[in-house]
Amino acid sequence: MVTSNTARKLLLEQKSFWSGFEGFELRKELATAFNAPQSQGILVQRVAAGSPAHRLGLRPGNISATIEGERVLLGGDIILEIDGIQIGDKEFTEKLRQVVARQGAGQMGTVTVLRGGKRLQLPASAPCDTHP
Repeated sequence: MVTSNTARKLLLEQKSFWSGFEGFELRKELATAFNAPQSQGILVQRVAAGSPAHRLGLRPGNISATIEGERVLLGGDIILEIDGIQIGDKEFTEKLRQVVARQGAGQMGTVTVLRGGKRLQLPASAPCDTHP
């Protein structure tokens, strides 16, 4: 969940980028249940073919389950960090925007994931498609 101020800033005040993946937020107990090495992460659900996330090598889930009343796909990567910024950092969104602005609009940086119980770094991909 994002606050209305954050949503306004993301949608109206800053140029956004399309990463090409859909995720399910893991917090505290859920992160622990998935054996994540930190208290928050993003469980990758779907990855669009040809997208920046696809070129980066993110793996989506493939096992359907219900968690907290929501249908999710298990078995995919769990994103832990993007360019060294830990998921769940209280200023994650703003820090990520600053990283993207420095690298060029829409470029994904190095992504650290938990895959098969191991921490893995996926190197920066080609520039993402941007949206005004």
